[in-house]
Amino acid sequence: MLWPFNHFWKPRIPSRGTIEAIYGMIVTQAREPLFYRDLGVPDTVNGRFDMLVLHLWMVLRRLKPIPRGAALSQALFDRFCDDMDGNLREMGVGDLTVPKRMQAFGEAFYGRAAAYDLALADGKEPLAQALCRNILNGAEIDHARRLAFYAKVAIANLAGLDYTAIDPDAPFPPGLLASAPKTSFGASIYTMAAGDPEATFRTIAQRLSALPGGLDFTGTPENLAQLMTDWHEAGACDGFTLMPNVLSGQLAAFVDHVVPILQKRDIARTEYTGTTLRDHVGLPRPPS
Repeated sequence: MLWPFNHFWKPRIPSRGTIEAIYGMIVTQAREPLFYRDLGVPDTVNGRFDMLVLHLWMVLRRLKPIPRGAALSQALFDRFCDDMDGNLREMGVGDLTVPKRMQAFGEAFYGRAAAYDLALADGKEPLAQALCRNILNGAEIDHARRLAFYAKVAIANLAGLDYTAIDPDAPFPPGLLASAPKTSFGASIYTMAAGDPEATFRTIAQRLSALPGGLDFTGTPENLAQLMTDWHEAGACDGFTLMPNVLSGQLAAFVDHVVPILQKRDIARTEYTGTTLRDHVGLPRPPS
């Protein structure tokens, strides 16, 4: 469930693409079905807003000590405000009412962020109580404790590396990852660094960020479906390899929102006619 947040470059002014990518990751994680299915978060407009606020708070909290983190934080918050403004107008809220609702959103965010900051400093149970009040309507304290555990793990993972100590164009410092989580992803970084003593954070990040010849995409399900349709109809490919930056959330979003569009266009199948992998990919059976 934890999303990656490894940006080894340090732009002076956050680019629009960077903001869109990070904000998109925040929104995707906030919509993770597990929260609504298993942790009691109401699957309502208010419940989704509360989860978005929680995840935005965690990311902005992580950005505070990073050089130029203030500019990135402000850009992310501005993107959040633009998103809320757009959602209100899509729901038919009038121009005269939007500013009042936006003020309420801002007060809700800053109020919750302050409450979470204080609760986090006091320990796990105060955080659970704060989440229970603000997200679960004061009920289901057991769900709130699980949500608090998730939040603390997410915060710890976001802080897994000391970004202030990283020069993206300097050789990879030995031992810097000693305190980072020992995952398979971390092991791949170790392997690359050991095999190339001159490698920098930037070059390693570029190697890990995408498949060779890959295309980075940020957009709506309709945009992605159209892109895949265009490539398919132009004969530019006979299939696609997906590499989402959030494995659980974005794969589910692709299946739920992009695949149905492709099925309607007869580009993706609606069922399998065979029973084996050879049948599924259309390979002939070798002579026996």
